[in-house]
Amino acid sequence: MVSLNEKTVELQATSASYFEDIHQDDTEFINGSNNSTISKKSLEGIEAWLSITGLVFGYIASQQLGNQAGALMMIINADLGPKDYYYWLSVSSLLGGTLGWAHAGPLSDQYGRRPIIIFGNCIALLGAIVGASAQHLYVVILGLLVAGLGSGGQLQAVAVLSESVRNKDRGWVQGLLYLSPFPFLATGQIVAVAIGSHTTWRWIFYLNIILNAVSLILVALFFNPPSKSQARESHVWKKPISWKYFDMLSMLLMTVFITCVGLAAVWGGFGKYKWNTAAILVPLFFGITSAVLLWPHTHYFAQNAFYPTIMFQNLKGFVFLILAGALSAFCLASMNLIYPQEITALFTTDIMKAARYQLASGFGAEFGVLVAGMSMRSVGSTNLMLTTAAILVALFVGLMASVTPGSIKGTLAYTFLGHFGGGCVKTLIFVSVTYAVPDVLIGAALAILNLGWSFGPAFALGTYLTIVRSRVGATFVQNISQAVLPLGLPPASLPAFLEAIAAGNQYSLMKIPGVSLPIISAAIQATKSTYADAFQIVWFVGMAAGIMAIPFAFLTQDVGPAMNGHLAVVGMTERSILRGLRGKTQKKQMQEVVV
Repeated sequence: MVSLNEKTVELQATSASYFEDIHQDDTEFINGSNNSTISKKSLEGIEAWLSITGLVFGYIASQQLGNQAGALMMIINADLGPKDYYYWLSVSSLLGGTLGWAHAGPLSDQYGRRPIIIFGNCIALLGAIVGASAQHLYVVILGLLVAGLGSGGQLQAVAVLSESVRNKDRGWVQGLLYLSPFPFLATGQIVAVAIGSHTTWRWIFYLNIILNAVSLILVALFFNPPSKSQARESHVWKKPISWKYFDMLSMLLMTVFITCVGLAAVWGGFGKYKWNTAAILVPLFFGITSAVLLWPHTHYFAQNAFYPTIMFQNLKGFVFLILAGALSAFCLASMNLIYPQEITALFTTDIMKAARYQLASGFGAEFGVLVAGMSMRSVGSTNLMLTTAAILVALFVGLMASVTPGSIKGTLAYTFLGHFGGGCVKTLIFVSVTYAVPDVLIGAALAILNLGWSFGPAFALGTYLTIVRSRVGATFVQNISQAVLPLGLPPASLPAFLEAIAAGNQYSLMKIPGVSLPIISAAIQATKSTYADAFQIVWFVGMAAGIMAIPFAFLTQDVGPAMNGHLAVVGMTERSILRGLRGKTQKKQMQEVVV
């Protein structure tokens, strides 16, 4: 299959002369001593720092809104509802972000980071405005979805910063980027609850509007990658591939895949439909079919493929990273999704106190991100680092099964250390994948990796909530009955008593004939034990997924040797293409990338 687009023709024309001198300066290039003038200029000046600030503000905006909307979904639902579909407040931003990044990554590879990031900022700003002005719950959900779609463009900051620093600096730079939303990730629950309790929940959207606006202005004014006349490396930025070869079918198939599978996971997980009904099976069928069709289209027919199959030929450097990340994310999702429910069911219904209990998770994740980013070059053996982090995740998720309604202290240590491992895993896989592909494919590679990192929790959501719901449903009546009937509750009062306990309605409980305080106390304790047993199964399932991630983590490529002085600058260089593909002659490597 030969690509006929202008980009390929240009690259083929310039590559001939490039091969003549590639041998003599390859060593200098790899060691970072042979850098172009534009490479040095691109890292200097106030414009560079303002553009980086704009990129970071966009990244913070992409993380802030979804996190805080999930924390406030009960307050928002009480204000604009109540509606039985309020759970979409916690997942619509994630679904939109996954879909947005899946498209924005390859688009920014082919048409330039700058227009994609600016467009993403505009979409995210629109979504925040819609959410802030909403008078109906479904409009808030729509605003979150639109903002999530826009965040896909904002998240190209990951690719930009990977290209803007030398290979040896990618770890700590990405670590600092992931740390930048610290107030909204580590303490976001408390901040969100304080906002919802003392002002209005709309302030999370107002804040997002400010972040998006600052990012949009700074990026539009100051993020100006070098032009073609300044550097040969920059043609991906200022001379995009012709729209004649736009891979519309890949975009359509990926959209159907993410949307359908996401709908099935959410509907099944939150119990709107049973897993064996057409409402779940039909979307799953269309989603899986789209994914299956995407492969032959990309490999055999697409002239300018969004997701080149050459990436998947690198098992250790790319495929195993995705599998390790997806399985670890599935495991860690038990702490992210189920632990807040466990707090409410076993320890407290006070939303501020519950938010404080989740501080350990946020601080652990951010500390893990920082430690992994700062140490991955100096420690080296990134596959062993990733293996250790995956073990930490699986171990401390498994230890959560030992938690009882009697004490929450153990959970604080377990969630801190488990999320510490999760933060390390995230940084290690997202940095490592940028070395696994040619610089020209960094955006697409990050998009695919994020798909695995996001779909792990999506499937975990469906799995874990189904486990809790089915287990509690199967044992609740029996456990409560065994606890209260021996204490003197009349059998005739049992149905009403069960209904009141399940609803947590203390006023209704006291009106039921034969009820006493000891009976209520016993019923509450039995309810907590019922939920604790259900959560225990979740922790074991999560641990199993984490254990499955460990061998994949161990088999990943050690990227330590690649953390050298190479500077990609703008994401598409002939040398970077050559360096990204190993095991073949240089000329054959170039031909494979442009053909």
